[in-house]
Amino acid sequence: MKVLIVGPRGSPYENGLWEFDLLCGLDFPNKPPTLHFKTTDGGTVGCNPNLYPCGKVCLSLLGTWSGEPWKAGQSTILQILVSIQAMIFCDEPWCNEPGRENQAETLQSKEYSRGLRPHTIKAAMLDWMANKETVWSEVVRRHFEIHENEIVACVDEWIADMKKAPKLAPHFAYMGSYWAGGGLGGEDEVMSANSEVQDPALVARLKGALRELRDGGRTGQKG
Repeated sequence: MKVLIVGPRGSPYENGLWEFDLLCGLDFPNKPPTLHFKTTDGGTVGCNPNLYPCGKVCLSLLGTWSGEPWKAGQSTILQILVSIQAMIFCDEPWCNEPGRENQAETLQSKEYSRGLRPHTIKAAMLDWMANKETVWSEVVRRHFEIHENEIVACVDEWIADMKKAPKLAPHFAYMGSYWAGGGLGGEDEVMSANSEVQDPALVARLKGALRELRDGGRTGQKG
């Protein structure tokens, strides 16, 4: 089956649509299902220490990470999905990596989250609106219609945060390279807080796509 999770408020995934393929084997529910992450921008971005570009999902309930295992007769698919939304799509995903649990609010954590936001805009918003031929077409349309104002306010806050962010040393700036198109395929994308240029082109594309969707038009081609 296919699963679509909405990024929670306050996270760098906010209001993005994140897709997974879920397969229940013949040994389910005695064994956990298999989950594959799909919103990777063509296998180029993992967007979380627990979500790999290849689609691997690291979660103890799936048997792919240490911690509380799947318990036959007790664990459920809903439990897996809630865990992903709350524990993986969290406010500071930098801290999901072992050894970083106490690094909340650090420069590295903040820059990591800033670097994830353009992937949310492109792969988890724009690509969905551009691709009309999916099983989620009506869900996508309704999601962006209902949350248009909320999404616009959110990305405006992201731009404001990017502009006031400190210019970091190069070894802190690697995730910010996404803003420069390093993981998004275009030099006209929003630039890093560590760059001399801050071009809001990606956000402008999003706002235009939301307007077109509201007016019943197409948002252009995916990519």
